[in-house]
Amino acid sequence: MQETLREVTPGLWVSDQDSARDLGGDFALVVDCTGWARPTGSTGHAWTPEDLDAIVARVGPLLKAGKPVLIHCRRGVSRSACAAAAVLLADGGAGTVSGALAKTTFESKVPSSQSVGGLRKWWKAREAARQVGLFG
Repeated sequence: MQETLREVTPGLWVSDQDSARDLGGDFALVVDCTGWARPTGSTGHAWTPEDLDAIVARVGPLLKAGKPVLIHCRRGVSRSACAAAAVLLADGGAGTVSGALAKTTFESKVPSSQSVGGLRKWWKAREAARQVGLFG
């Protein structure tokens, strides 16, 4: 087991698949970035804005209610870190993609460029929508 489990903000955890399998029962929601929440972009690591919107919509209310959430992918490095970064950005826990990734990445591991690219594209779209008043 890689044991990448880490709490990135109160109640929001990120890990690898093995840690999630061992500890998943301790969380109100387990976001499986290798299964039901897998990125649907051009590669197995490429998030689409719709993917990240769906994750944020499910995770945000649980965190606000004080319920713990675990986001995992196979190694706990790319997909899960970027999904958690989207949650932080959406909830105001970070103001920039780089700042969010600094909180969610594991040690010196660098998330895949496809995962980060999808996160940046999602955040750019949200920021543009905010400029025209579509988001609060």
